[in-house]
Amino acid sequence: MNITKGGISKISSRLLKKKLIQIYRREGNKKEIFYSLTPLGREVFLVHEKLHEKLYQKADLFLDGFTDEELKKIIEFISGLSEII
Repeated sequence: MNITKGGISKISSRLLKKKLIQIYRREGNKKEIFYSLTPLGREVFLVHEKLHEKLYQKADLFLDGFTDEELKKIIEFISGLSEII
């Protein structure tokens, strides 16, 4: 995911403070840390998933307004631009 260990620590600390995740360790393994969602975290996750679903639906409706040939040109343009950047 291209996130540093420090980034993970910051994010997990924020989520812990908000009581969205909890930490647990397996017996006999003090090195590895595992995270799981709390009930509140699960609720937030589900709301977030619904938001993504709505955004995908809007994107699909938007893209339906283009022909296949137009979409190919758009992809070609974005690909070319990303190579320059």
